[in-house]
Amino acid sequence: MQIATSTNILSRSKRGERYINPCESIKRCYKVGFRVFDMSLHNIKDEEYILRDENWRQRIDEIKNLAERLGVTFSQAHAPTLSVLIDPRTLPEEELQRFSTFLYRAIEAASILGVKWIIMHTMTDFANNCLQQASKKLTMEFYAPFIEYAKKFGVGVCFENMSELKFPQIVRRYGGAYDELCDLVDTINDPMVGICWDFGHANREKYANQAEALRYVGGRLKALHVNDNYGEVDLHNTPFIGTVDWVPIMQALREIGYKGDFTYELKGATDNLPDKLRDAALRYAYEVAEYLLSLY
Repeated sequence: MQIATSTNILSRSKRGERYINPCESIKRCYKVGFRVFDMSLHNIKDEEYILRDENWRQRIDEIKNLAERLGVTFSQAHAPTLSVLIDPRTLPEEELQRFSTFLYRAIEAASILGVKWIIMHTMTDFANNCLQQASKKLTMEFYAPFIEYAKKFGVGVCFENMSELKFPQIVRRYGGAYDELCDLVDTINDPMVGICWDFGHANREKYANQAEALRYVGGRLKALHVNDNYGEVDLHNTPFIGTVDWVPIMQALREIGYKGDFTYELKGATDNLPDKLRDAALRYAYEVAEYLLSLY
């Protein structure tokens, strides 16, 4: 297991400072020790979105060339996502086509970068009283062509565990329960489809024992989103800045023979810092990962 990070660990700042593009993020992470990356391709609302127009391949090639010069690799990528309450069946045809185009581009981009697994979010059929079965059907039907497209490019698809919404009432999302996520993957029954476990999402779902959940997921686990929070807001903090119980988690990852990377999704660790302090936050995050891997 290698220490990895999403490229979005440096991007937007809540302080209104300049945008940091993926190439600069990779170079700054490289300086503190990171050699493996998760290519963030998910934020389609960003005006600097890397897949936004016909020049997307040029931007991906620039990242690939930088990675080759530095000797770094990409083990996973995060696919584009819709806003959490949107059902793709209700989108105007033009918007649905735009989102689908971004998804296909993300799969090709992942292949160009040598990515093994691209992370996707399950869909929730909020209007159906039989939420689990209806959402499972929606997720499978919507993603079926994208899974087949990814397989043609040698890229596997991981579905990520979701967390409930609070508006302020609690709204359950499909894929938050680990057993239904496993059921989804088992029903698809394809070695190129697995699970990405997000520790912050699971903490918001009030899983007191994430180690037990990981043992249940077992060999379906192909990728991680490592981050922490206090059980309410999805903060994407560095481990130990929150309430996730990391020691038994590392033991469970060892027990199930997890073979992927220890991949950070930590935009909350840096996005409120002045830019001059963000590299120090990167170094700290890397040292925390080294400590956690010593427990593996």
